[in-house]
Amino acid sequence: MEEDNMFMCLAYFLSIVNNSNNKDLNYYIAKYIIENINHIGSITLQDVADGCFVSVPTVKQFLKKFGYSNYSIFKERLESELDVRKDQIYRGYKIFNKKRLAAAVSHLVDYPLEFNDKMKLKLIIKEIAQSQRVIIVASPTITPILFNFQIDMISMGKTVIMSSLLKDNSIEIEDNDLIILISGTGRLFLSDDNLVSILGNKANKVIIFSGETKINFHYNVFEVINILSNNEMFETEYLLLYYFDLIKFYYHEIIYQEQ
Repeated sequence: MEEDNMFMCLAYFLSIVNNSNNKDLNYYIAKYIIENINHIGSITLQDVADGCFVSVPTVKQFLKKFGYSNYSIFKERLESELDVRKDQIYRGYKIFNKKRLAAAVSHLVDYPLEFNDKMKLKLIIKEIAQSQRVIIVASPTITPILFNFQIDMISMGKTVIMSSLLKDNSIEIEDNDLIILISGTGRLFLSDDNLVSILGNKANKVIIFSGETKINFHYNVFEVINILSNNEMFETEYLLLYYFDLIKFYYHEIIYQEQ
């Protein structure tokens, strides 16, 4: 029951950080915890307060909302939840049948060889590893299906934030962030104005997942993954789930196990 409570607590922290239109004290405390989650054991209550420019009682009040009146117990439960997630990632990695799944999803895309390009995948993982954070910009229908990817990557030490397509609800992009843009229809990329409203004038590297083959805008596009398909939107969601599982498990193999 306590583990379930911590999972729900962590999920709520992520929902606060992902929905950044309301940047209140809850947002800054949740953001600090998420971005420092893998060394939370060495972070004191005063560290959290100082990092968020709030008082210690304010942090305590925040944690009490989730049933934790003792910060040390909160840290122990959080570290235990992360250990559970890491074990699940490892077990999932061991049984993940890449060849069989690749053969299955190849029937859903118009360019299967490009979609299953292993070298391209490894380059993406390298960019993820070198980034400070990964910011995924997608529609509200896409972001929920990537929740497990987000929390698993965070468990492996890589901060992943979901950002809305709406300007008023977008994450403030930092210099070493890697941006992943997802648009099944490609409408997001029809105008530079759409992207300027989200990304500003930053020079961050951008990875694109899109069903649109002609993408013309003036950003530092590192890679384009074509998810063009004649199928319905829910099948495009399957493709995204499959590809982001590939990213997660290859990241575990190439980066996380070597740390």
